Parts: sequence; structure tokens; C-alpha cells
Amino acid sequence: LLALLADPLDTRDLVQAHQSLVELGHPLAGLFAPAGDNNQPPDLARLHAVLRSTHQPEALLFPWQPEDARLALPAGIINDDDWASLQPFLDFLRRLFALRHLPIDDLTLALADELFAHAQPAPAATPEDQAV
Repeated sequence: LLALLADPLDTRDLVQAHQSLVELGHPLAGLFAPAGDNNQPPDLARLHAVLRSTHQPEALLFPWQPEDARLALPAGIINDDDWASLQPFLDFLRRLFALRHLPIDDLTLALADELFAHAQPAPAATPEDQAV
């Protein structure tokens, strides 16, 4: 997410930001389950392909009008369900961009507070973990 804040026009960082939220199980990522061994659910892979194909990321992230954001995505490929699942993620990113004026340590703390408030707890340590 910090990479996306540093370079909002890089669509690879946009996809990686969404993937990070999916792996955390964050509600802003949508209803996708964390993927293991690169076996992503087909809808997630398609959604990431759509995000990578965004030809105007600035219009997606900083639209003049709310309806302008959808025009930045490839026409005819994204459906209403995809758009609805992307809305909370895009709104979250817009809120983060409003915090870019903060010093990097404060920005990182604000981002961590938002992310880990919704993170799933890690499994309990096993005896093998404690032996290391």
C-alpha cells in the first residue's frame, strides 16, 4: 500500500494493494478468500487483470465525478458486481491518499492501525514454532 501511495499511476501496485488486503482477510478487499500456492479464485484473478488493465489509474483513484471512476476501467469487461466489490477498496485508497501529507512514520502508523484492526488473528504457536 505504501508503494501505491508513492506511485499511484503504477497499476501493478494497485493490484498488489488489493492482493494484500485479500491476504489479510480485510473486509475492504471484498468476499475473496486468501489464496494459497497462487491458486486464486477465478473472479479474483479476473478482477486483478481488470485493475492491471486500467488505462487511466488517475481517473480511477481521483475522479472528478464519482461515475467517472468506472470509465477508467476497460469497457465491457467489468460488470456491476465487480464494480460494487471494488467501491469500498477504492474509497479506502482515496482516504489514504488524503493522508499523504503526513510524515512517513505517522502515515505508516495510520495505515497499520486501519489494516490490523480488521486482520484475522494468527494461529496459536505450535511446539515446533517454539522450538525454533
